Amino acid sequence: MAYLGSGNYDGAILDIMMPKRDGIDVLCQLRRQGNRLPVLLLTAKSEVDDKVLGLDSGANDYLTKPFASQELLARIRAMTREQTVQATSRLQVGNITLDRATFELSSPTGRLRLANKEFQMLELLMCNPGTSSPPSGFWRKSGGMTMRRRSTWSGSTSPICEKSRRAAWEHSDQGPAERGVLPGGGHMIRKLRTKLVAAAMLSLLAVLTVILGVILLTNYRGIVSDADRILDLLADNQGKFPEIKADFDWEELGPRHRSVELGYETRYFSVLLDRQGTVLATDTGKIAAVDEETAASYAQAVWAQDSPRGFWQDYRYLEARGENTRVIFLDYGAHLFTFHSTLVTSLWVAASGLLAVLLLLLLLSRRIIKPVIEGHEKQKRFITDAGHEIKTPIAIIQADTEVLALETGEENEWIVDIQTQIKRLSTLTNDLIYLSRMEEEQGRQQFLPLPFSELVAEAAQAFQAVAKRQNKTLSVDVQPMLTLVGEEKSLVQLVSILLDNALKYSPEGGQIALRLSRQGKHLRLSVENTAEVLSKELLENMFDRFYRGMPLETPARGGYGIGLSIAKAVVQAHRGSSPPRPKGRTAW
Repeated sequence: MAYLGSGNYDGAILDIMMPKRDGIDVLCQLRRQGNRLPVLLLTAKSEVDDKVLGLDSGANDYLTKPFASQELLARIRAMTREQTVQATSRLQVGNITLDRATFELSSPTGRLRLANKEFQMLELLMCNPGTSSPPSGFWRKSGGMTMRRRSTWSGSTSPICEKSRRAAWEHSDQGPAERGVLPGGGHMIRKLRTKLVAAAMLSLLAVLTVILGVILLTNYRGIVSDADRILDLLADNQGKFPEIKADFDWEELGPRHRSVELGYETRYFSVLLDRQGTVLATDTGKIAAVDEETAASYAQAVWAQDSPRGFWQDYRYLEARGENTRVIFLDYGAHLFTFHSTLVTSLWVAASGLLAVLLLLLLLSRRIIKPVIEGHEKQKRFITDAGHEIKTPIAIIQADTEVLALETGEENEWIVDIQTQIKRLSTLTNDLIYLSRMEEEQGRQQFLPLPFSELVAEAAQAFQAVAKRQNKTLSVDVQPMLTLVGEEKSLVQLVSILLDNALKYSPEGGQIALRLSRQGKHLRLSVENTAEVLSKELLENMFDRFYRGMPLETPARGGYGIGLSIAKAVVQAHRGSSPPRPKGRTAW
């Protein structure tokens, strides 16, 4: 800053991405000090937003890398050319002075930097001292906008510089940790969190289902098994419990009934039927809830089912067949009620546990995936930053090569080859930066309604001559009057990439077909070309960066294997999908 403020220089060239300090910040501080030194921003940041930000921050010119040395010299000459300075750069009325160059209002009590609208209004008043103007005329002459009270002292930053400072903060590595995770990755974070929560919940649901299923099934089978043992004991003794002997083996009845009280605590009844299902006798002496008529109807209903064992309402029954059939019913309602209560309680506990885990996952999932997102974001930022850094040596090599070509004064094949490779490397670097930015800014692009049919038709028209030179046929079938909310530049690039690939990888005399149509609420854009059947490996990897698996590919075809990656990023940015469909032709 000391050198820039010394007054010994005719102009300055600043890079935005400097090692210790951001070039925009340096420029803002320079302008805040009232220094009108011409400044040219020479940077690898080539987006429109970057150019607008640099020029609004006070730069006289903006040049992106790589650049031609002749253009840089011409811009420097134009920037430093002496300009006519207004003789009345300062307006003074009494002890108040207004500096038109710096928008500063000074008086014996201090200095004040005015906003644009405030400056225009005060300039109008100071240029016409002692005169009056109606409000309507005053607003019209000062710009037609209502004045808003917005003034800052000379020691504070201007709105543009504040915007620049915020932008630099957002893109620096020293911003808040959360900000380092979120830019451009909001959609990805939501998608990854959703997958994480869904996978965890499905896994937990599967585990709980298996555990509860095993427990409940085991309990149910134990209930049925114990009931069947008691029924077998009753069937062996004509529907009654035998007299209990001292050496009776209770193990046969299962662990639940190791008691001499079994005959007194068990509720049961039996019905004897003949071969035609007629009731011969009933025994309801061991149950109070069922009379003989009800017992007979139960037995006849069970006999008609022709099932030797099963449940009838809350009763477990057994058909003991012989000359006659004895149907024995065992009251197991209490056991079934206990089982149902256990089942309902288990389901409620499992549902509550799932809900609690879901809430915990929603609270903690962001922290869980934060290292993954940070790594992904750092990787994308590395590609962007490395691409910008690579642009600097490319620009130097290009400039040196052009100077060397001027000195030799002749077409040198080595110089021409260097320039060709510089162009290839510049194209690759720009494509990588563009792809990285597309991924970083997913969900943040400003989309506008576009006449998509006209856009596709115009983009395809540029390839008709190329197809004709290569003895290939390009047919275009575009449904008219289709609109799409999107970003024009990226959509044009999408169509260009698909048609360029189709022309590259179709044989001589091949056919390329571009179609655009509406399918329901969606638009379908397809580009097909004649080629051999695509392999499974190619289909799985064709959208990966630098993948080049076409068997016909040669260096003469050009390309770097990154075009379809860019196309995929454009489609995803517009909420679309790009599934290839092999059917003897390559289809995109």
